[in-house]
Amino acid sequence: MEKKKKVFFLSGLSECGKSQAGEWATKNGIFRLKIIYFEKMIAQIEGIPVSNKNEMNNAIKSMYSNEVEMCSKFRDQIFDFMLINKCEAISLESLYRANLAKSFLNDFRFDTEIIYIDAEIEKRAEREFEKIYQTDPSITLETVIEQTKNKDIFKISKGVLEVEPIATKIVDNNRSLDEFQKAILKIFNS
Repeated sequence: MEKKKKVFFLSGLSECGKSQAGEWATKNGIFRLKIIYFEKMIAQIEGIPVSNKNEMNNAIKSMYSNEVEMCSKFRDQIFDFMLINKCEAISLESLYRANLAKSFLNDFRFDTEIIYIDAEIEKRAEREFEKIYQTDPSITLETVIEQTKNKDIFKISKGVLEVEPIATKIVDNNRSLDEFQKAILKIFNS
């Protein structure tokens, strides 16, 4: 029997550390891609136009109108991608649809971890502020907090909060970067 393919879904609110975790995945030999990449690929195969943001939003709505079928197509795309690229593990960012990830748990081809990264709004905004401040010293922490809250509203509207209850691992990113890295690498290396 063929070895199961490892799939690591990364989810959480804005600036929680998904991208950082994805970078560590890459450094550990794990392919790193965005979920939207595969959704766009499926739309193109289906002949659904996706040349701009509006078309992509319509395509997503249309494709997920039959969620069971779309989840099946998505899993098949991931499996084929992994076979073609000879990869044993893949990290997929940014998970909003809990049922998409849940569908992987019952697919014998995959060994799946659904990782929900949790961090307080103040911590997330503070980290983002430190990054932005390097290139824009006129930015204020209050502005970044507002921007982060607005991004959270979008993600919440897409269902990100439904992921936490089905997560196989919840990682607290309110502490140091070293502690966050240890927790993520422990999951990737398990």
